[in-house]
Amino acid sequence: MVKRIAPAILLALLGAWLFVYWPVVDSLRERWTLSQSYSHGYVIVLLAVFFIYQRAPELRLHRVDPALSALILLLPVGLAGFFGHVAQIQLLQQFILPLSLWLWIAAAFGWRIAWLVSFPLALLYSTIPMWDFLVRPLRSLTVHVTQHVINAISLPALVIENRIHLPSGTIEVEDGCSGHNFFMAAAVIGIVHAYWSFHRWPRRLAAFVLALIIGMVSNWVRVILLVLIAHQSEMRNPLIYDHINFGWGVFAVALLFYFGLSRLLMIGDPLPPVPMPADSSGPVPWGRVLAFAAMATVILGLFPLWMNWQQPRATAAAGLPAPAHAESVVATWWPKYEGFDVRQSWHLNWENTPYDMVALTYLEQHKNKKLIYFRNKIAEENLIRQPERWSAVGVEQVRQLVVDAEGGSRAVWWFYVIGGRVTADNYLARWLMFTSFLRGDPRASLVAISTPCYQVSCAQETEGASVQALLQEILDQWSAEGALKASPTGGRQNG
Repeated sequence: MVKRIAPAILLALLGAWLFVYWPVVDSLRERWTLSQSYSHGYVIVLLAVFFIYQRAPELRLHRVDPALSALILLLPVGLAGFFGHVAQIQLLQQFILPLSLWLWIAAAFGWRIAWLVSFPLALLYSTIPMWDFLVRPLRSLTVHVTQHVINAISLPALVIENRIHLPSGTIEVEDGCSGHNFFMAAAVIGIVHAYWSFHRWPRRLAAFVLALIIGMVSNWVRVILLVLIAHQSEMRNPLIYDHINFGWGVFAVALLFYFGLSRLLMIGDPLPPVPMPADSSGPVPWGRVLAFAAMATVILGLFPLWMNWQQPRATAAAGLPAPAHAESVVATWWPKYEGFDVRQSWHLNWENTPYDMVALTYLEQHKNKKLIYFRNKIAEENLIRQPERWSAVGVEQVRQLVVDAEGGSRAVWWFYVIGGRVTADNYLARWLMFTSFLRGDPRASLVAISTPCYQVSCAQETEGASVQALLQEILDQWSAEGALKASPTGGRQNG
């Protein structure tokens, strides 16, 4: 009886795992849809399922032995996922997704079975946007190679940083021209081809590295060709401004070279004999399998269920107290933030200097509605006039920028208030989000204060002590009113 209904129960438990992690799965789906670099995600999922199905005969040869150690490992993995959700570290949640599924399989069927499906599940990591850190190095390498080619062929061009200045115009090698999308596509093709066509790991590694090289070279060729086309057409050829399909065409030609070269690696790579496992055959202990699978699902669901059960104490009226002697007005400048629940702004004069102060408070945070988010920024990059730096305000640290705004430049100072504590550090802010959520208070605020610059350099505004004294007074006031937590000695804590 148990044997007949066990597959259905296992599918139901696997469906429960998917339900628990569906917000994370949906975030990946959105990224696959919007990003060229990760649009292969749908194909990879199908390939992972196919590879597992392909190994089904080999899986049946191994004894099923549910692993208690995998259940134990699921506890810290579930806790890390819970921390990632509360602290709104989406990448951490996405990273844990394949790992949690792999440990779920190990808990239900044993480590030997889990090892056999480790490659298809590891393949899912190519679909997670954890490889974006490669964009800038790839762009720098592309510019460097292009510069050497330009010098070698004596093309009249000047390369400064990521801009290529030609007599008829300028080509900017932006992040989208780094070739990250071609690099990722080549990596996926290389992994699948190496796994499918080669049998020994040194050959597989060589085929994978060759694919990466081909992916980078194809982008170098694309950029060099575009520079030559721009020079010859005096920037009139439409290909210069719309070259996505051109890039994929170059990449497709490069793949022909890749598969031709990879055939040379197949020489001397015979199919190794498949050893028969010593622990083959034997009945499947369906009772233990179902019990361990159920416990694995419960462990992974504990933290999300507890999180949904928690009722935050924040209310719609929650915000930060108005600074003393401040007038509530609509500010003339706002940070580029979205998704906040409470917006406050004040105007005040301090030592004959006008300041605008804004506070944006998030009562709760979830997908696309969070304080620290790639879309949220103090100002667009092209509006930032001076590099960011840190400034001390008593025992606290705040961040400082000079930005272009309507009516001229403005000096801006900003920091976070989370769980009654002040910080300007993104990493510490995420930890404070986690600890304050555990205390039942998930509120998090961005506070920014700005003043117009009366000099081009903004030196008087940024280097004076006036704003530090103002911020110190505001923080002291909030501490006295209970908006900031005090340490046992009476001072504020910064986390």
